[in-house]
Amino acid sequence: MGSTTKRSIVLTSALVVLCGLSVGGCSGGKRVTAGSTRWDPSPELDTLDRSYDQVLNDMARTNSTNIRGAQDDGLRMLMLDEPVRMNQMPIP
Repeated sequence: MGSTTKRSIVLTSALVVLCGLSVGGCSGGKRVTAGSTRWDPSPELDTLDRSYDQVLNDMARTNSTNIRGAQDDGLRMLMLDEPVRMNQMPIP
């Protein structure tokens, strides 16, 4: 395959991609109007500074930490977290 053939394949591919982008563009989303922007200027945020996914990640991390803490507390309450040290000889 010669360099001219490779160049023509690359140029044809680039032309096809550019034509596809110009026809399709980035459309497909919800239309943004002045009224929709005034009503909700930052639609991707769920709280003042966090998106919905960030809030869900924080909740998952908090629940995981709470469950692990409850398991630690239960083991301490049942005295299963460390061996008993009621021996005359020192335990290493």
